Amino acid sequence: MSYRTTTAVVAVLAIGAILWLIRKDHLHPRKAIFWIFSCAAIGLLGFFPSIADWIAGLLGVAYSPSLFLTLGIVVLLIKLLQLDIARTHEHQLIVILAQRLSILEMRIENLTVAAGKPNDREDANAGK
Repeated sequence: MSYRTTTAVVAVLAIGAILWLIRKDHLHPRKAIFWIFSCAAIGLLGFFPSIADWIAGLLGVAYSPSLFLTLGIVVLLIKLLQLDIARTHEHQLIVILAQRLSILEMRIENLTVAAGKPNDREDANAGK
């Protein structure tokens, strides 16, 4: 099998896997756009390797595979940075929600005590 056929098969299988992940709700469609674009670019460059040579020539790079390996690494690093930013944001939201939950639980406990009803802690201690 030629490298063009192999690249095309890999790109089509990867796009199929991404679409399957979207269908099963394992991947949000907005996030899948990046991966579908990446697979399409791989398939395009696999079918038409002269595009890679042309782009490398425009940028003054003598060996076109090194250009695309470098670009691929840079894109993946940007993607990792984006994921870290999103994870940090989610962690901050979790901390805020946990603090709000604690405040609400304390208010409920204070209202329960003020109403003269035993709270959960008193019920647990009474059973011992």
